[in-house]
Amino acid sequence: MTSSAAELLARGLDRHRRNVLSEAEQLYGQALAIEPNNPDALHLMGVLMQQQGQYAPAILLIQKSLALKPAPHVYANLANGLNQLGRWEEAEAAGRQAVWLDPRAPAAHCNLGVALRGQKKLQEAAASFRGALAVSPNYAGAVSNLGVVLTELGQLEEAEATLRKALEIEPGAQAWFNLGNVLLRQLRFIDAIDAFARSRALNPEFSDVHANLGAAYKALGRLDEALAGYQKAAALAPAASVAQHNLGLVLGDAKRHEEAVRALERAAELDPGRAAIYIDLGAALYHLAKARQDATTPGVLDRAIVALEIATALDPTLSAARYNLGLALLDRGFPAQAAERFREAMALRPDYAEAHCNLGHCLADLGEYDAAVAECERALVLKPELAEARSTLGNIAIGRHQLDLAETAYRAAIALRPQMGGAWCNLGVALFRQGKTEAALDACDTALIYSPDLADAHWNRALALLQLGRYEEGWAEYEWRLRRPRRIREDAGLTLPLWDGRPLEGRKLILHTEQGLGDAIQCARFIPTVIAREKIDVVVQAQAPLVRLFRGLPGVSSVIADEDTLPDADCRLPLFSLPRFFAATPEQLGDPDAAHPIPYFAIEPGLRALWAARLATAAPGPGLKIGIVWSGNQGSEAELGRSLPLKAFAPLVQPGVQLISLQRGFGLDQIAPALEDGLNVIELGPDFHVGDMADTGAIVDNLDLIVCCDTAVAHLAGALGKPVWLAVNYVSDWRWLMDRTDSPWYPTLTVYRQPRLGDWAGAFEVMGRDLAKRLKPKRRRAKRALASSAL
Repeated sequence: MTSSAAELLARGLDRHRRNVLSEAEQLYGQALAIEPNNPDALHLMGVLMQQQGQYAPAILLIQKSLALKPAPHVYANLANGLNQLGRWEEAEAAGRQAVWLDPRAPAAHCNLGVALRGQKKLQEAAASFRGALAVSPNYAGAVSNLGVVLTELGQLEEAEATLRKALEIEPGAQAWFNLGNVLLRQLRFIDAIDAFARSRALNPEFSDVHANLGAAYKALGRLDEALAGYQKAAALAPAASVAQHNLGLVLGDAKRHEEAVRALERAAELDPGRAAIYIDLGAALYHLAKARQDATTPGVLDRAIVALEIATALDPTLSAARYNLGLALLDRGFPAQAAERFREAMALRPDYAEAHCNLGHCLADLGEYDAAVAECERALVLKPELAEARSTLGNIAIGRHQLDLAETAYRAAIALRPQMGGAWCNLGVALFRQGKTEAALDACDTALIYSPDLADAHWNRALALLQLGRYEEGWAEYEWRLRRPRRIREDAGLTLPLWDGRPLEGRKLILHTEQGLGDAIQCARFIPTVIAREKIDVVVQAQAPLVRLFRGLPGVSSVIADEDTLPDADCRLPLFSLPRFFAATPEQLGDPDAAHPIPYFAIEPGLRALWAARLATAAPGPGLKIGIVWSGNQGSEAELGRSLPLKAFAPLVQPGVQLISLQRGFGLDQIAPALEDGLNVIELGPDFHVGDMADTGAIVDNLDLIVCCDTAVAHLAGALGKPVWLAVNYVSDWRWLMDRTDSPWYPTLTVYRQPRLGDWAGAFEVMGRDLAKRLKPKRRRAKRALASSAL
């Protein structure tokens, strides 16, 4: 005999209650085959499909049932299905209908509360859950959900008590998880870890519990355990952006920056519309760039900039995104663009002290010192403990050559944050430029205790060590110049590996110049040594003004200009890395096996003769011909007081002396006023100004003496073995050592130091006396020759 629909439903419901879902589904299906519009069959099939996770078709069945036969429990189940799909407003409507039809139904109140919570209507949600408990005080779902909502409302003590009651009623994994969350919010991390561990033991596949365990361990600084939790959460939920996002953050905290970037990029793929992910991705890329400090850094910073621009596009109200974008642009070497981003961040958040501080940094880089000071002072008004603002004020003072003020600012920054490596490094700069070299070295050592990879601290330490003559230590530290931000940007196109000094064994090497022309000339003496030791040809790449000069180096067969295409090679080395291999002490510079003897440039005879003829025209007659240079490149990082006024050369204006200008570019505007004041300086005309360093070398080789400030001409004259009198600041560049009048680099060079900071007159007064002594024998010989002829 064929069963009726009612009989099939009754049997199906029995199987359903026993959790034999496959048989229940079959029986419900048979009932619906007999009566397709049976509201109970539609409803029960919908409930079963919800239990199987098939929410969309379940909702359609339940809605069809309601159209045929409205009932409060059916509305409650519809609300549950809609809640599962996050269709909160529809779920709220269904829940309210269920409660209206049967105010005594706890499930109706509970499902309405879930819908309200989904819409962040937390107070209303709590009221709904309380309504469920008023009807059924031990209704586990309502107790648990009320505890969760109270946690979200910040009513933590009541939330904890409620969740502990939920545990008594139904001690499952979710209940322990919820309790762990409220304990985490109360900063009771050990208790939270215990609750999460109990939840994990009951349900090891619960992704969120592993994530929250990670959060608790992270709060305690136990990064290895935190990372394990987040990694497990991400493994259990590979398609969950939140899990990948959290994993990326803790990887960043562990300074595993490349892995952090990968996790955050995965999170962005999973949820491309979430601005917070892109902010953190930009930050991770920024930290990766800072950690690498190599040729890849500019490219990584560019990726950070793109991520942060996406974040600002997704949510224009995020001041943090614009601030981080400013940091990345500043490190990329774009201070003007960075300044705009900091201004935008301040427009969104006027009290953003850090943005004011970094805007001050940008303005200082742009030379707008008064405005920079104002921004840093504003930052300190907003946040008096902001050590970075004090340090930036120190940087501004350095830019203005106000060394005392700089030192005071850096010490104030350190007082605010004693472990601030950057402030200790900057203090080292201020001390070094005041001539306090040992104290500067101590400051750099302290900086490296707190920031071991701070390239500028290593670099400044190198300068102090080299000035003290401690070359072996100094050259090792000097290699950190290659990891300084500006240098990384400059070298971004250089992809060949660096030569490590080991035998080349036939490999091809490119030696390339770096920094200024004088630096290149100073280290060129090691190029013949490399060629002789390795018994190979090397390619030398040099700034265009040096190409002809460098072709006069012994053994050099190939010299190309910076802008020329590089030939194929195996490795490269910047010239100032050569002293590390050949000059472990200043004394080694006198060893011909380590450094080529002076002179190490050969001037073409024809070029020398050409300039001899031109000099004879420009400065005819006998007398001591002295080439002079008074200004270096005013834009150079090494400038800082090395240039001097042309009028300082007045003590050299003596009978029998001709002063010949070897000045190019900066400082030429001083010649006309000097001539009006009686300082007769001979100029060599336009041919000299368009010439290169080979021309300058030919002129120098025809002169009797070179008197100059610390510029490339001093190095060139020293390299040619010509007498050089070098006028240096009271605190000179490292290469002239301390308290010495001679140089291990150039045996024919004499150093004249300012007796006091800024006192060029004192230095040239001594120089004038020495010049007079040098001229006396010539004058006596001239007198004897005159007397002899009179006889």
